[in-house]
Amino acid sequence: MGAPGWGDAGVIVPWTTWIQYADKSVIEKNWDAMQRWLEFIQSRNPDFIRKNGVGPNFADWLAPDPNTNKDLLATAYWALIADQMSQMAHAIGKESDAKRYQEVVQSIRAAFQKAYIKDDGTVGTGTQTSYVVALYTKMAPDTLEPALVDKLVKDIEARNWHLSTGFLGTPFLLFTLANHGHADVAYRLLLNETYPSWGYMLSKGATTWWERWNGDTGDPAMNSYNHYAFGSVIAWVYRYSAGIDTSLSYPGFKEIIVHPHLDSRMSAARAEYESVYGKIVSDWKGTPDGPFSIHLAIPANTSAKVFVPSRPGSRVTESGKPIESKTEGGAAVVQLGSGTYDLAVK
Repeated sequence: MGAPGWGDAGVIVPWTTWIQYADKSVIEKNWDAMQRWLEFIQSRNPDFIRKNGVGPNFADWLAPDPNTNKDLLATAYWALIADQMSQMAHAIGKESDAKRYQEVVQSIRAAFQKAYIKDDGTVGTGTQTSYVVALYTKMAPDTLEPALVDKLVKDIEARNWHLSTGFLGTPFLLFTLANHGHADVAYRLLLNETYPSWGYMLSKGATTWWERWNGDTGDPAMNSYNHYAFGSVIAWVYRYSAGIDTSLSYPGFKEIIVHPHLDSRMSAARAEYESVYGKIVSDWKGTPDGPFSIHLAIPANTSAKVFVPSRPGSRVTESGKPIESKTEGGAAVVQLGSGTYDLAVK
């Protein structure tokens, strides 16, 4: 029996591989095994709260705040992989399965809300991870989401702007903050240099990610100094800071989403990603208030949807010439084909 999160890799890895490479064969090859895993979870937990069949259940492993309810976290991960199953089913034309797995997600959501979410927006024991997974997997009622976000940010502030998440909460932490209007808090966590933080590891001379936030003082009997788990933050750096991402509608970077999330503490970023179509480059300089410029390389046989910061009266140019844009979510959006571009906002 696999632990929630760990055993769920049997679904998460094929889904992630499909998103990155648009190769549906990885779904088809693993479909029966993935279905058996979801059937196993549901057969042990007919009330849609995942407390049985959880193996060793490491939960939010090595979190500075160890108080996240194990059943809550396991249930949220069940919702995560059920939603991924629905998306993959749709991708390979199994529409009845896609609908069925969405119904599973809704059943989990109803059970999660009844068991763990209070009317004031408190989730479970009130840990950062509790709020993060509830928001990331959309378990909360829409009307309560602002309350959950507020409580998450207040907990971070109460810890002097530090995180308290472990293996299962950390991958979604910065995404959740940025997706709910708090990219500034996400950057604050990213750039911290005191414990617990990524910068703390660097300040102690780390050249690879530690398994523990406190690898310098943690139990030497179980203390890896080359352990990817907290390195999951680099997905956020690529997708939200540099801004290189793909979409569910056109996975594998057939359509490239370029959407840097800016912060005054970080005035430039450059990233390259070797997609299946070729190298994608995002190289930007600027601040949220402008000016802003970005050099892009978009591979052949792809297109890009580029979000650049915009204010009333600003204009977008490409190589010094005006270019057509539309406004979406407070940003100027430019549609581009393959090639190299130099966009600027003034």
